[in-house]
Amino acid sequence: MSNLPEFGDLQYLDPQDVIFSYSTSGILRFTYKDKYCVIKADAGCCFPLKMPERYIWVKDSKNKELGLIKSINELELNSKEILKDYLYKRYYMPNIHGVNKLTEEFGLWYFDAETDRGPRSFVVKDPRQNIINLGKGRLLVIDVDGNRFNINDYTLLSADVVMMLDRLV
Repeated sequence: MSNLPEFGDLQYLDPQDVIFSYSTSGILRFTYKDKYCVIKADAGCCFPLKMPERYIWVKDSKNKELGLIKSINELELNSKEILKDYLYKRYYMPNIHGVNKLTEEFGLWYFDAETDRGPRSFVVKDPRQNIINLGKGRLLVIDVDGNRFNINDYTLLSADVVMMLDRLV
């Protein structure tokens, strides 16, 4: 199967013709109807923070774009589950639902937080750059290792934490 799209062609993929699967070694496979099959595919969100299940790009192993999927929810159930799993791993971002302790020392912020994936302690350097206001109380926090954390509404955290975060947002 060949007939890959030409470079520069924006192609919206018909969700009825898309099949995602994993190889036996856990690599994402992408098949588009009877046109072509990509054994080592990659997928990602155009807007991972605002619309994580819409406008999904698909690329081959040479980083060539194959097309866009408008919505994950339009895919066949098995492909939908596989793609959601793949994107979940790609955009690993625990949700912080509590901050036990937040301290500042020499421009570094030390977090001791409760997340949906267990307790985490991490350090944020240059908080003005690495704690990003996404609107309506939502914050994106990036630690010194590049890990991302989401806070859905920082105003619901303890008063001392809110006071510190208010200085930034």
